[in-house]
Amino acid sequence: YKTIRENFSMLYEEHVRDPLEFLYDSLLTNKQRKDINDEIARIKAIESLKNMMKSWLDESFPDIPSAERARMAEEMDMSLLEERKEYNIRNTLYNAPEIMRLTFMESQFMKKEMMNAMHAIDELIESNEFTMKMTTMTPAIVIFFAGQHMIRYVQYVLLKLGKSRRDTYKSLRKVLLDIERLLVMRDCPPDAPPPLLWGIQTNSDHLSSTTRPNIVSNRENNFTQLLLREPKIASTPPYPYSSQRNVLKPDDLGMLMMLIHECRLIVTRFRKRFSMQDIRNMTEDLAELAGERGAVSIKQQLKIVNRIQRWMQSSL
Repeated sequence: YKTIRENFSMLYEEHVRDPLEFLYDSLLTNKQRKDINDEIARIKAIESLKNMMKSWLDESFPDIPSAERARMAEEMDMSLLEERKEYNIRNTLYNAPEIMRLTFMESQFMKKEMMNAMHAIDELIESNEFTMKMTTMTPAIVIFFAGQHMIRYVQYVLLKLGKSRRDTYKSLRKVLLDIERLLVMRDCPPDAPPPLLWGIQTNSDHLSSTTRPNIVSNRENNFTQLLLREPKIASTPPYPYSSQRNVLKPDDLGMLMMLIHECRLIVTRFRKRFSMQDIRNMTEDLAELAGERGAVSIKQQLKIVNRIQRWMQSSL
């Protein structure tokens, strides 16, 4: 148990606390990361090397133009120094003082190069530190979201302790789809086609029960009249709700009220999944949809359903 606790503590410090402290210091405060290199010491080392080279060039090469000597000292050109040292090394005992002077200048040059390299490392770290810290936080972010999905799965799927916000909105959208389907099918439907009556008349008085040719002749005449006669349209009453197609029939209105009640149950049972503004909007829209705020037509009810679907989409 102690080992597990230490491992989790180390994981938290390396992948959560330190990156968050860096982000806080970088974005919200003026606190900066401590550099590896001392910038003031680097500048002083460079100035010291320039002064050493300038004095040496003035003493050893007076015949070189002063502008050229100043340029070589400013650029810290070591070519003449190396040539002079190579020449003096042939007689070490006689030229020992100058060799020591050249050696000190070379060591100062190496010190300057080392401090420049450390300055470059500081700049590289500073330019990539944000990316490195974000990369360091990646395992912690993955573990956090994986744990969150695992807890939701155990809570909502295995233990059946409720519904998530997404599942709640999914159930609500399903009921709204049924409402929209009902309203679309009842929005100004066409009249049902009336039945056609083909009046077949038989005159049994003209039939003779004794002669077969008369029966056949009458049947042929009736069939001919049936083919040549124009159809008569039955005088059926018009569509019973043709004057009220913009409102629902009583049975459809009852179905609509059942679906609205189901929406209200979802909102009431899972109030924590909605904000106060969403609950207020849903309550007002369902009241308008049910006609509690005044009579509404089917077209108005369809617009109300579309409005509910829009703010539900924006809430997710």
